[in-house]
Amino acid sequence: MHLIAVSLPQAVRANVFTGTIHAATAWGHMELRQLRHFVAVVDKGNVSRAADRVAISQPALTRSIKNL
Repeated sequence: MHLIAVSLPQAVRANVFTGTIHAATAWGHMELRQLRHFVAVVDKGNVSRAADRVAISQPALTRSIKNL
């Protein structure tokens, strides 16, 4: 697991039941899941291998990162 240091956005809403965090910023919404997807691609060095790691399809992973 990697730790990513970020400054908190203007509004952060956490859901303790699903473990998701929705951050409302000036650029839109960001979910912790999307950051995990990005880190998986960096770790694996390949979108296809990262998709296998996070157990989603490659197109879904690409969309998730694009929406960051």
